[in-house]
Amino acid sequence: MIDTNSLISKKTATTLQKPSYREKGLGFFVWFSGLMFFISLLAFGGVFFYKRVLNGEINELSASLDRAKAAFEPALITTLNYNANIIEAAKTLLAKHTAVSRVFDLLEDITLPGVRFTSFAFSIDKEGKPSFNMQGEAKSYTILAQQANLFEDHEQIEEALFSNFSLTSTGNVGFTVEATLKPETITYR
Repeated sequence: MIDTNSLISKKTATTLQKPSYREKGLGFFVWFSGLMFFISLLAFGGVFFYKRVLNGEINELSASLDRAKAAFEPALITTLNYNANIIEAAKTLLAKHTAVSRVFDLLEDITLPGVRFTSFAFSIDKEGKPSFNMQGEAKSYTILAQQANLFEDHEQIEEALFSNFSLTSTGNVGFTVEATLKPETITYR
């Protein structure tokens, strides 16, 4: 018979102890991972909450904008835009409008009593310079010379040319005058 006690060494049984493990706690990596997870949960919650707040503000502002649009009456705005366009068109027309009557006012102011005009032709060249051509009669050459000086010295007349002098059957001096005016002379404004 074999002694079972003799197979197991007594020394080993007494010397074998449980391995001792040190309790160090969680490692740095596990602790850092947990912290990052917690921070990401907080960030997700914050973003989710912020998104809901922004959506609420967008809806509120959209409703406010709709109320403001309704308060302005779109039909009135359309009418006002139409009227504004008409006013701008009228301004453009007035800026380009010519007042030929100002030429007659000018002639009335600078024509001497001894001079009369028998014909009148008005034109505007391609560059926008107004001019007129007239035939007339003066009582004498002296009055005609004074009339020519008045035309040449006037600030609104750029150039005046008197020509075709002749004596009429009544003893007056016949003439032709061609004059170029400054463009602002006939501007409506």
